[in-house]
Amino acid sequence: MQGFLEFPGNNPSYPVSCEVAKGLYAPLIDPEETACITVSCNNPLRENIITCKDHYKEEFLQEVNGLELNVPLSTTQVDLPPYIPIVDYNVVRDGYPINHPVVGISLWDILSEGIYMKAGCWHESKEIKLREQLLMSPNLKGKKVILFNAGPDSLIESIWYRRNEVRLFHKLSNMGFAAVTGFNFSVFEQECAFAQALNIKRSMFSAHEMEKYEISIIPHVYAVNNYQTMRWINWFKKNQGVKYFTMNCQMQKSEHDIAQITATVKKILKHLPHLHVILQGFRIKELYHLDNFIERIHLADKIPAKYAQMGKEIIYNPEAAYMAVKMMSKKRKQFLFDKNLKSRLQYIEAIQQKNVIQFIDIPNSPLILQF
Repeated sequence: MQGFLEFPGNNPSYPVSCEVAKGLYAPLIDPEETACITVSCNNPLRENIITCKDHYKEEFLQEVNGLELNVPLSTTQVDLPPYIPIVDYNVVRDGYPINHPVVGISLWDILSEGIYMKAGCWHESKEIKLREQLLMSPNLKGKKVILFNAGPDSLIESIWYRRNEVRLFHKLSNMGFAAVTGFNFSVFEQECAFAQALNIKRSMFSAHEMEKYEISIIPHVYAVNNYQTMRWINWFKKNQGVKYFTMNCQMQKSEHDIAQITATVKKILKHLPHLHVILQGFRIKELYHLDNFIERIHLADKIPAKYAQMGKEIIYNPEAAYMAVKMMSKKRKQFLFDKNLKSRLQYIEAIQQKNVIQFIDIPNSPLILQF
């Protein structure tokens, strides 16, 4: 997800060729939603998206019952803490201690076969296999485990296309997740407005389909302009039982991207006082943008596990109210993961209590300040 309609610099350098500009999909998509497009809608190889010029676009629309955000979701059944550590398969397999009642895991890490990287390209396996007993692992037993259906476009599209073949939703239901997010279909500001609207609907439709299998669902939200944000707000107003939504922020690092994320989140939360958001991969130092809504923000990331596996130790100093990273720690990875998780929990708790406003540099310190 990138960009925001009201930001400057959105005028394309050539006439917009998107069919949406002609008003063909109004009122479901406003013609003004083409204002940010800088990429041609001609996409004959169907790379990542289905555009307005795809010969089979009607079939894709039929698959999700059109573009309108009109599918219902029921009440979210799970209560979530301010921070959710996301672990990978290695953490589970190697028995790292997980001293936290709620933990996340990504789609990639519940697959034993499905998609793999070779020669710099993603390839599909002949079979898709799930680690169906993964949640029975000793360090996950008794935990509430959230499945984040986010990942590379190739992974998401491949799994979605073969979902019925592998009985995906049936297996996810039997695995016993506390909640599962809607699929993270990509939405990019520069690309076809039809493709944006279709992928937003595909994500919502995926959540609706999974809920049929008695899976507790958290919808995934992307919106790159005010029209899309308002469509989500109107949908949430009709589905008051939904307590959480999630947004994958792992690829959004620029000031422009952060501004877009925070503008969307603030607008949704302002209109819906009961709603909370789970920001996946959102950088802690950017939380000040959401200060007025901090008690309704939940963070989820892989930092404790990722840093432990790299030999990095997160250090939180409550007296000085800073968090830093010690490079190349010689401590065992399992110990580092536990230490990193505790430090991150303490720091986020301090932020929630507004005891920490921003990161503080440490002069002449051997520590590298956490980003």
